[in-house]
Amino acid sequence: MFRKKYIIQSIDIDEFGLLKLSALFKYIQLVAGDAIEDSGIGQKVLLQKGLLWVLTRVGIQINKWPKWQDEICISTYPNDNKKFIYPRHFVISDKEGNVLIKIVSTWAIIDSFTRRLSIFDLSQFNDFITESHDDELPLPEKLFIKDDIIPVYSHTVRYTDCDTNKHLNNTRYIDLILDVNSSSFYKENIVTYFQIQYEFECREFDEIHLYKNNNYVVGKVGDKTSFVAYIEYKDRKNG
Repeated sequence: MFRKKYIIQSIDIDEFGLLKLSALFKYIQLVAGDAIEDSGIGQKVLLQKGLLWVLTRVGIQINKWPKWQDEICISTYPNDNKKFIYPRHFVISDKEGNVLIKIVSTWAIIDSFTRRLSIFDLSQFNDFITESHDDELPLPEKLFIKDDIIPVYSHTVRYTDCDTNKHLNNTRYIDLILDVNSSSFYKENIVTYFQIQYEFECREFDEIHLYKNNNYVVGKVGDKTSFVAYIEYKDRKNG
C-alpha cells in the first residue's frame, strides 16, 4: 500500500473552510500518479508504448470533510484488473488514523493516438502489487438517468481547463458539476457521497451543456453525453 501525507492548503478550501471536492480529486490524482510511478508503470513508461492511463469512474463516501491546515494521509492500492478495467482504492485518514473518506476508482489504458481501450499486462511489473480488503467500497456501477433533465448552464473548454493529455482535466469536471447549484444551496447542504462516470473526453473549444435532475448532473457536448454524476447531500448543520 502506497501512502502520502498532505497539509490542507488555503487554495484548496471552499468558503466554509473545508477541502474542495475538486481539490480532493487533485490529491488522489497526484497520489495515484506517484503510486504507479513507484510501481514502474507511470505515464512516461506507457507513453513510450503509445498508451495513456485514464480515469473512468469514481465513487466517494465522505464521513467527514478535512478542513484548512488539517494533516491527512492518503493510502492507495490497486485491485486485480478486470479485462479493460484497473480498480484502485483510496483511504483518507486524519493524523489520529480516523478514516475520513473512502474512494473507489476505475482506470483504463487507452491508445494515445486512437483513444481506444487497450489491454496491457501489468504482471510483468514486480512492484505492481494488488490488494483486496473487506471494508473497501464496491466498484461504482453504471449510472443511468431515467427522468427528464433540466438545462442549467454551459461552459466552453479553454486552454487552462486542459492537461498534458490535451483534454479537460478530471478535476475541472468536478467544479463544473458542483456549479449547477449556487452558494446558497451549499450553505444548507454538504456532499456526503459523490460518483462520476466519464464517458468521453472533452477537448479545447468543446461547449459542455450541463443539466441536472434531483441528485444527478449530466454534461453533454452536442448530443453526446460526456459525463454523468450522482451526488448525495446532508444538512450542513448536522455535518
